Amino acid sequence: MLASVTSIQIKVNEINEAIDVYENCVIPKRKLFKGNCGGYVLVNRSSGKGFAITLWDTVDDYQTYSINEHTDDYREQLQKFKDHFASAPISLGQYEVCTNG
Repeated sequence: MLASVTSIQIKVNEINEAIDVYENCVIPKRKLFKGNCGGYVLVNRSSGKGFAITLWDTVDDYQTYSINEHTDDYREQLQKFKDHFASAPISLGQYEVCTNG
């Protein structure tokens, strides 16, 4: 299994709204891709700093999804966060999931 990790910075007063956008827009789109195993959004409500983590069965499944990240559809999804993010998200890379427990 592979995890893709992205650093996010959400405006503190926009955290709930950003979570709503993620749940209602990002998750349904991501679930359409083969090999998606879900994901997590972690956020510190005091600072707005957090991480978005998506899980994939294989590297190939993630790469198919990541190719989509450079499409107009992905940019449209990202645009929905423009009022909620304090800064642009930063990819921290992809990591093998070694334990699950």
